[in-house]
Amino acid sequence: PVPTEQDLWGVWGMSPSDVWAVGGNADESGVLTVLRDTGNGFESVDMPVLERPFVKALFKVWGSGADDVYMVGQNGVVLHWNGEILEELHLGVSEDLIAVWGTGPNRVAIVGGRRNGAVVLWNGNEWRRAEVGNFPGLNGVWLRGDIVHVVGNLGTAGIVDFTTGAATRVWIDTPVNLHAIYGSPDGILIAVGGNFFTGKKGPFTGEILTRPLESSE
Repeated sequence: PVPTEQDLWGVWGMSPSDVWAVGGNADESGVLTVLRDTGNGFESVDMPVLERPFVKALFKVWGSGADDVYMVGQNGVVLHWNGEILEELHLGVSEDLIAVWGTGPNRVAIVGGRRNGAVVLWNGNEWRRAEVGNFPGLNGVWLRGDIVHVVGNLGTAGIVDFTTGAATRVWIDTPVNLHAIYGSPDGILIAVGGNFFTGKKGPFTGEILTRPLESSE
């Protein structure tokens, strides 16, 4: 059971007794929603007063530890939990931010955009926007070393160099929107997506794409 009727879009946990969930609806009915379960069930988390207007939804959450948790969402909003309070960060991005992932406190990537893709990287000292050119909107991100894997609309996939911010698009023969990407421990890169934006009647299809996880791509 959860204390909300809002849609929930993302979940991440440091341990079974420290789990976060985020959500909301990006329309008039939306209420920015952050829930936390510290072992006794999900409870609502008090929200800061945001400077960014018209934020009704958060889409994903990820952390490097119990005192370093990022939440991203509508209109470029980024919230950070420092172990005591939620604070609003200002990354200079106004597009919807859809996903966040990292490999440590000084290695975090955020992606989004609806029409044109957006990638923002944190290296422990500064947030920097990567130059992704004409990438369509991006929905999923996964890191390994200096390689940032991203996926998005219209079968978009790409690689961003974490250090330089340079992006390379990977062409995939599929029209569906890709929503998430992950590299498995056994060396397989996996992307998933579907075409649920085609209308209310469908037919709806989903796709799972895989390939070996090579050292440099």
